[in-house]
Order: sequence, then structure tokens, then C-alpha cells
Amino acid sequence: MGQEFGHHLEPLGGGARSEQEVRPMSWARADIQHRAAHGADPLADQLLVLGMCRIDGSEQLDVLTGALPVRARDLVMRHGVHASRGRIVDVQRLYVVTHPEATHHVDGLVGGWYDSHLTVRGLAQAERIAAFLRSSIPADARIQLVSSDLARTAQTAAVIGAALGIEAELDSDLREKSYGIAEGRPQAWLDERFAFPPAQGERLDHDPAIDGSETKRTWVERAHTAVARLERIEADYRVVVTHGGTANWVITAWMRIPVAACGYAAFKLPSGSVTILEEDDRFHNRTLVSLGKRAYDGEV
Repeated sequence: MGQEFGHHLEPLGGGARSEQEVRPMSWARADIQHRAAHGADPLADQLLVLGMCRIDGSEQLDVLTGALPVRARDLVMRHGVHASRGRIVDVQRLYVVTHPEATHHVDGLVGGWYDSHLTVRGLAQAERIAAFLRSSIPADARIQLVSSDLARTAQTAAVIGAALGIEAELDSDLREKSYGIAEGRPQAWLDERFAFPPAQGERLDHDPAIDGSETKRTWVERAHTAVARLERIEADYRVVVTHGGTANWVITAWMRIPVAACGYAAFKLPSGSVTILEEDDRFHNRTLVSLGKRAYDGEV
């Protein structure tokens, strides 16, 4: 059986194995078993082999998943199963969702705290994101859902919450950067007046020259505060619904990157994307698993 998935896997037969080496997969194993039993995914029964195999030596997840068929490897990644030194490692997952298409996108207006709504297309995209999350998170897991309180994110979170069977907690600290008096105006108006930060020198406290606009430091600090607050609640899976800009600082906060180091940091996070992060239960390392993929385009 081990040879089917590559030479790195060795069946657990003959010879004593410690309880730690054959530890069950917890949420992920149970959900994969459920999928196999109910025919929800024809690859799920293939993945059950992970519960009966160990890894030679100290190969990590990249070695293990590299030995699996591509679609099977994707399912392993989706369910947060790791292998480390011959044991299955559970991980805590964080999904960072950026709201899909909103009215300010199609109208060419500045977003920020301007309270635009999802378009009809955006609502359909939110449904696809919700379906992806529902298929990725075990039904009996402890799930936390937190969202920016602006309409476009709250609408997205409501669709996701309906799929997951939970209500979203709204947090204004997860709002997009405030652009002050520019919000709701044509994007061209802002582009003509915005003072871009220097290539060298002060960036976090740089003044963008727009009345009422936040500095980058204020923006990053409040997003980091929101992440620190949500982490006080115990959960196996967390879903944060926010904006394309603020999602950057949700990621840096989760990765424990200090505010002072965020002057140049930026990630490519399109609207309607899902970013996956995780923390393992052994080293407590925090990993960026997948960045800014769109569920409705089949990227995740």
C-alpha cells in the first residue's frame, strides 16, 4: 500500500510503534473517513492510508505530499494534515477571506470606509467561497467567524456563516484603510491628490495628504489588535472576512511580524480571495500555506 504513494511511506506492520507515532488525525482524519464512507470524495479513501503509514526518518509534509497524486495532495492540504517524524500532526487553520466584487469596484469609487455593498456577481462569488469553506472545515469542529463591520464584508460573512451554521462577529478594526474625505469619490480624484510614501525613510507614519486618512501605522496597529483579540477565543478553525488591504495585516499579525517591520510588506490579495495559514501543534510554527487564491475560479 505504501508503494502506491511513493517510496517515502512505510506500512505500519511488524515491530512495536509508540502511541505518538500512530496518533489519530483528529478532525482531519474523522472528516476524511466520513467523506469516504458517504462517497463525498472518491479520493478520501485513498487518504486513509495516511492513518496506517509512517514516514521514514524526518521527512516533512512537502516530502509526503509530493508522493501523492496531485488531487490527493490538494485534499491533504485542504484538511490540515501534516506528518512529522512518523506521526500525524494536527494544525490550527486560519482562512483570511477578502470580500468579492462590490459596488465601489464597478462604479470606480474609492472604497476605504465607504459603505458599499456586494454586487449580484459578488454575492454569487461569496456563495462559492462559502461552499469551499464548508467542504474544507469539518462540521463538528470549533469554528470562529469574524468580519469587518462594513456592509460588503458583513454580507460576505453572512453567506459564509449560513454555510458553516454560525453567526459572524463584527469587528470595526478589520475595516479597510480609511481614506478620509476621498471615500466614495471617484478613484481618479484620489489618485490626483494622494501623496505616495517615499522609497526610503519614514513610511509607517507618512502623511498621505488626504484629510481624515489614516497613516499606515494606525491601520496596521488596529488590524493587529483585531487579530490579538480573536485569538483569545479557542477555535480549531478561524475565518476572518476583511478587505484586500487589511488582509495584509491580518497575515502579518498571525505570522507574528511586528508592526515596525510592516513598512514595506505587501501581499497580492485580489478581491474574493482566500488565504490559508496554519499553526502546527508541535513546533507551533505559523505557515503561509496558500496566498490569495479565488475559490470561484477553482484556484483553491
